[in-house]
Amino acid sequence: RGRIDKPGPFRVDLVGQPAVPGVSAPSLLPWVLGRAPGEPPYEYVAGEANGMLAVRTEKWELVFTAESKKWELYDLESDPGERTNLAESRPGELAAMQNLLREWRRGLKPIDAAATTLDAETEAELRSLGYLR
Repeated sequence: RGRIDKPGPFRVDLVGQPAVPGVSAPSLLPWVLGRAPGEPPYEYVAGEANGMLAVRTEKWELVFTAESKKWELYDLESDPGERTNLAESRPGELAAMQNLLREWRRGLKPIDAAATTLDAETEAELRSLGYLR
């Protein structure tokens, strides 16, 4: 298990689109159709949206909310409803998940913004979210 770091074949199989250059990810279509492979395609999944950062493994989910500066850690096996925040009581797991989040952020690469054209509405929305200045 581990991350896939090299570009490889990636198809948006559900809609029949061709490979996306520079994107390294397996098709998730079998998962969507209920035919999941034996192991997840990645060790973890991470993302950022609306002032929140999150990283999730099969067992744990870590969420950081920028506004409140609060970490939330959930054991998805024993608490799938994410009702009990274990961030304070499980420092080892908290640190491990924070490391995964740092690893993910280090791997992000900026896109060539000069080659991107935005419509006025999208540009205004991105500015309001703090992505553009």
